[in-house]
Amino acid sequence: MLSSSATPPCKRMKPASPDSTAEADWAELPWDILVTVFLNLGPGKVMLGADAVCRAWRRVAVEEPALWRRVGWHAVDHPQRIAGFGEEMKMAEIAMERAAGQCEAFWVSSCDYSDLCSVVERAPSLKSLDIQRFTNDSTIANLSLVLKELPLLENLQIYFRYLSKRHDDLNLLQSVCRACPHLKALMLRNGQFPTVLIDREIPWMQELRTLELHGCDLSGKSLKTILDNCPLLESLHITVEYYGLLRLIIEN
Repeated sequence: MLSSSATPPCKRMKPASPDSTAEADWAELPWDILVTVFLNLGPGKVMLGADAVCRAWRRVAVEEPALWRRVGWHAVDHPQRIAGFGEEMKMAEIAMERAAGQCEAFWVSSCDYSDLCSVVERAPSLKSLDIQRFTNDSTIANLSLVLKELPLLENLQIYFRYLSKRHDDLNLLQSVCRACPHLKALMLRNGQFPTVLIDREIPWMQELRTLELHGCDLSGKSLKTILDNCPLLESLHITVEYYGLLRLIIEN
């Protein structure tokens, strides 16, 4: 006979559905916490996924300029999402718009002259510009005019897909230095053979500390000007053809 004081059998608890609670918790994260998380993710992962999680996340991604002060991503990191260089530039333009003029650093795997104009228009406060492949379908003079619109630029790297033998392109180093007098680091690379002769004097570059010239045949006169007009220069890397290097030794 069972005692009347016996403990009644436990009822099986219905498991709580975690979905709605979890979604609500993620959506209700404070703005500053989300900003910190997104900064750690980087612009590529934010644009390719995080800003599509919920409205709250997208609002932070779209309305917080601090997330887009450094823009750039390798297409190979997201091969299933980025179809090509054109798609990469479209994403870059969206990121620039979100930066609201506060973008300070931009990296892109490939762009042309019109793309560069678009970047400069949206990011006048750039301090660092890295173009891994520049299809220079315009003149060096026009390139210089665009670079002049970036008065705060300190670091510039451009890999030219090709450079012609026309007089304009021979002024490459001189033109870039005149357009960007406050550079601290400059790297110019010519992706074409034969090398392009650089035989022009450069202006006074009082802040330049690092200079790299690849695939450019430098004359002795130009080398002397670089050494004379860059008082703070700490690193000079020049890659030229053997005969060009030999000529430098003879002239100096």
